[in-house]
Amino acid sequence: MAKRSQSLSSLLPGTLAAVAILGLLFSAMLSLWLFAFDQTDLNFIFSPALWRILGFTLFQAALSTVFSVVFALILAKAYYPLRFYGKALLLRLFALTFVLPSLVLVSSLPSIYGRHGGLATLCQWFGVDYSFSLYGIQGIIIAHVFYNFPFAFRLFYQSLAAIPLEQRQLAAQLGFSYWQHVRYLEWPVLLRQIPSIASLIFMLCFTSFAVVLTLGGGPKNTSFEVAIFQALRDFELDKAVILSLVQTLLCLLFMVLVRRLTPPSIMASQVEHPNHIGTLSTLPTLISYIIVGLSALFILSPLVVIVINGMAAFSITLITSTLIQAILNSLTIAFCAATVTLLLAISLLWTYSRLLVRGYRWLSESMIMMGSLILIIPTMVLASGLFLLFFTLSNVSWFIAILVIISNGLATLPFALKILEGPMETIYQRYHCLSQSLNITGVNHFYWIEVKGLKTLFCFTFAFACMMSMGDFGIIALFGQPDFATLPYYLYQQMGSYQQQQADFTALLLLMICLLLFYLTEILMRHYDRT
Repeated sequence: MAKRSQSLSSLLPGTLAAVAILGLLFSAMLSLWLFAFDQTDLNFIFSPALWRILGFTLFQAALSTVFSVVFALILAKAYYPLRFYGKALLLRLFALTFVLPSLVLVSSLPSIYGRHGGLATLCQWFGVDYSFSLYGIQGIIIAHVFYNFPFAFRLFYQSLAAIPLEQRQLAAQLGFSYWQHVRYLEWPVLLRQIPSIASLIFMLCFTSFAVVLTLGGGPKNTSFEVAIFQALRDFELDKAVILSLVQTLLCLLFMVLVRRLTPPSIMASQVEHPNHIGTLSTLPTLISYIIVGLSALFILSPLVVIVINGMAAFSITLITSTLIQAILNSLTIAFCAATVTLLLAISLLWTYSRLLVRGYRWLSESMIMMGSLILIIPTMVLASGLFLLFFTLSNVSWFIAILVIISNGLATLPFALKILEGPMETIYQRYHCLSQSLNITGVNHFYWIEVKGLKTLFCFTFAFACMMSMGDFGIIALFGQPDFATLPYYLYQQMGSYQQQQADFTALLLLMICLLLFYLTEILMRHYDRT
């Protein structure tokens, strides 16, 4: 009876979390469907407009994925064998771009790629005509590559760092040339990661919102997320329902593909072997430094532009009560959403790891699938459904805040699961028999095993979710009000009303807050590693 009670208690956290997630998603989708049922025009499914949206969404996502993966492979190969001052710092800055708010990047791109930007000025010096337009498919791809190329590079770099030391020593003893080393040792490792990383990037680009909204340049460059947003803003709920259904089905296919192709250890921490990388000849070394330099220029130039423009625009008059309130709103939502994310992730993985040890693989996998459902249901559709469900509270600021917190908490949950899944499974399997013999179960097991062993990773996951929620623009773009705005929404209003000086300063503040959260995470992780 005691064992049965322990078994049931181990299932409770994940089951409650899964029921809560399913209840929210089902209620939101059902309310949206019922509200639009009477006016739904199924002929829209066969209209040229839907197929044009589908074609553009697939095209921009495919191009963005190809460029991101190819550039990441090239940089990972060039970056790994080099030894230079600031290599670790540059690696951390590359990690920052994945959680950088979209609108911060968008606000800086005209200063680099615009008609009067840095590249245009450089071309004028050399007498070259600069006719590049930032708005359209080209601008969307540049922004997507900026976000996803460093993310893919980090994973490829970790794969290279995870190659066993014995294999590198054997290759050195056999006298492998540079290309033999790449072909027989490194390429097979990278090749195993390409399908899963490419699938994940494709899905992120497929569901992109803020970048396409601001850089699309017109109705012909409209993705599913933007089309759903416009339909909801115009209260064309039948159109929004059909668009969300098509996107949901496609995202479900992509999510299954990602799950099938992702090896369990893709997000696991890796250990680099700096003493056995070997030495490169002069030409490969020079080429590697050039590749790293160009990549750093591509990644860091928007950040530098944000700092320069923001400091140039600084004025004490820009610090208004509206700006301060937007900062407080953003921080409150970010911390609350990160708390929701961490609680849900830990609850799901608590049950997942225990089911996996007992051999219930199908049930354990269902826990991860429940946490990843938000990837197939647009967060805008989720928020719209909840908004209609509680329509009487639609003008209340605190209700909008709760709506954004829940939506952001669910939106960042798949990434938290990706970070914590492997380590929580490993640590439970390692100490399962010992804890059973000592009768350490339930909350005691979680505190003494999971918390003590993974406190650094929990801290990182919380900060990661915080930074992603801090820069979210999708949900607040739909429900933002004059008396309730977050920092990204405030920035979007300034950009839309051509208040460039104010927008530059707001973008700098948003960047500095993200950098501060990132830096505090580094300090806390180092502190916990020593304790």
